Amino acid sequence: NYCQPFIEGTTVGRFNNKIARFGKSVKVQNASTDIDEDDLDVIGLGARTLGRPFSWRGTDPIPLSAQSNLSSNKVNAICIPGRDNNDDTLFNNHSNLPTSDSYGDKVNAIGVTPDLVAGNSGTRRDYLSRCSIMDTDGNYIQNEPSFMTQSLQSVDISNLAASQAISTNSLAIFESPLLTDNEIIKDFENEFIEDLYFQENRCLRAPGSSCFSALDCAPNSHIADIVSTINEDDDTLIGILNPYEVKFWKEELVCSQEYAPTDDDYDAGNNRCCRETGKEITIGVPVVNANDNTDKNLDYNQIPGMSTPLDSSTRNSRLATVWDLIYQETEDDTAILSYPPLKVNKDDQCNLGGCGQLNALKNQFNTVNEMASRTCCSKNWIRNFDDEDNGGGHQWGPNKTQTIPKESFRCYNYTQCTPSSGNCSDDDSYGDFVGFNCAHTDNPLSSKCLARSIPSGEAEVIFDWITTFELTGIPQVVIPDASSVDENVFCEVDPTNQTIAGGINLPPELITDDATEPREYQDSAGNRYLSSTDEDNFNMINPGSDNNIRKIFSEDSISCCLPAGTEVGTSADPDECCTGYIGSTGYCQLPDYSNVSIYLNRYVSSEAQDESLNDFDANTGYLKSKVDVIRIACSNKLCESNKVVEGISLSDLRTRGHEDNEGQQLKQRFLDGDDKANNWENLSEIYDRGARWNTHLYCGDQAAETELPNTFDCSEY
Repeated sequence: NYCQPFIEGTTVGRFNNKIARFGKSVKVQNASTDIDEDDLDVIGLGARTLGRPFSWRGTDPIPLSAQSNLSSNKVNAICIPGRDNNDDTLFNNHSNLPTSDSYGDKVNAIGVTPDLVAGNSGTRRDYLSRCSIMDTDGNYIQNEPSFMTQSLQSVDISNLAASQAISTNSLAIFESPLLTDNEIIKDFENEFIEDLYFQENRCLRAPGSSCFSALDCAPNSHIADIVSTINEDDDTLIGILNPYEVKFWKEELVCSQEYAPTDDDYDAGNNRCCRETGKEITIGVPVVNANDNTDKNLDYNQIPGMSTPLDSSTRNSRLATVWDLIYQETEDDTAILSYPPLKVNKDDQCNLGGCGQLNALKNQFNTVNEMASRTCCSKNWIRNFDDEDNGGGHQWGPNKTQTIPKESFRCYNYTQCTPSSGNCSDDDSYGDFVGFNCAHTDNPLSSKCLARSIPSGEAEVIFDWITTFELTGIPQVVIPDASSVDENVFCEVDPTNQTIAGGINLPPELITDDATEPREYQDSAGNRYLSSTDEDNFNMINPGSDNNIRKIFSEDSISCCLPAGTEVGTSADPDECCTGYIGSTGYCQLPDYSNVSIYLNRYVSSEAQDESLNDFDANTGYLKSKVDVIRIACSNKLCESNKVVEGISLSDLRTRGHEDNEGQQLKQRFLDGDDKANNWENLSEIYDRGARWNTHLYCGDQAAETELPNTFDCSEY
């Protein structure tokens, strides 16, 4: 609205002196021969319905009696729909008569934008600054003196606007015959409006922004229904619009919040445009210079209409949700940022003009979290599992992690033997493997028994490396290659022959050799890293089976959900829970042997979003401290069993070849098979159930008669 004085030297004729008193619908009025007009708008705030002002724009001067009464009460002006789209300050916006193309928004009444419809080209720094914008305290900036005289191109105003508003002109591209071939926006001032359209050059609300009704939201159900006819994977759209922009407009929002209207904490002022619980959102991560990867070629630091043309095929409207966070951050890739822009490098980037810098990926989980939690009505979200390799959806359980065979760790458990010294076993019960037991010795303490105990510190380095494989599919997660890992990750002996030193061998069939597959990133020391989304970086042990490195998580699919510990009842839809599972007492919980450490990863879920940023590994998103994992798991009732246990792949075990020696001193080593020596106290079986990595925590077994060595009872929380 703008402020229109009653008198500007003389009385001004821009007011309504009467209300609409027609007791018939607008359609009936248009059809009636008793009413002069036959082209009245049927839809919108300008529709002449009973009790409204007679006209959208009045043409009468204020009656003298009314003017006298208002003047004596020190009222000399009134708000009228419209806001000039070329004035340079909020003060002038509210003071000056708008031009005919900006006489207010007849659909939502939430502001205007300049005309960029023609050809959908061009950009303006102040493009969204005339929309209804709020400050960080939730107050309209038009009511704040500090904003009133600032230029609408100022950083303070334009960036607040970019995080809250999206122009209806963004919809013009969808009217193309190649897309929906439907009209979505119209010129309300010059066209007869009989059905629901949006007015060109007007404002919608971005995901996460305050709203009055769902119709405010970009997108709402009306827009999503129209756009739903587009196949975003159609190759003919390449160069017109990227798939992620199409998906953005398909995923309709409602005007709601995390609390129900019947809840004591409900406040209508907290309503915002958000995605309903149980529904998915798609967060595409831009691939820098993705010339040959067009489905990922989208902007990571430009707002449509403000800094990138509306007809750009790379436009990324979802960026608005977090623009207020990332615009303040430097684009210096060497800096560690709190809210860095979401972007990754192309596959094999190290062979395509230089590796991507590892530092650019740090803390991107913080930006992902804000984008998802602001979009979800519940403020909680979970990354879905990969559709092809891991079943999709978000129902958690022990079968949703990597199933690395225990045999892969055999090369850590022995030191090198030499046949001439008589310290190599000729037992071939391991198949084609040479050595790897002490059957040739009298007892496990013999100097010729080369089974070794592995120090906990050395094992932790191995676990830090191996647990990155649990995050494959997440675009920002990288895995150190053979040239970058700590030397403790290398095998002690050759994986297939104990007579050969380990050298720079890694456990077999995990990642490809560096010479055959280019890497994607490097750190400041020149160490290289593999993208977890490039499937060519990994070796399959048994392609088509469960025993291989597979893609665990979806690259871009996230579900809005209720956090663990929420009571929903046993008859509720499990998909509404972030866990995808409802415990026997009706709470959203994780079933036995689910990996709690992965579930709390910041790239995976919102469950630990209230923890300090410094509590997480900036590269992987894992919580650094087991104590924090246990505290969150117990206080939030994550596990149905109400127990949390450590993984057991490194355990005190008997020596192979002396399985029946009851009095032997146990060795701390990795489980490396399913034989009697490894299944000491059923540990091999427990590994298969899901409790694997010692640095990770899992939900315990509620039916277990005896507890594992490091079991934490949550009953005290």
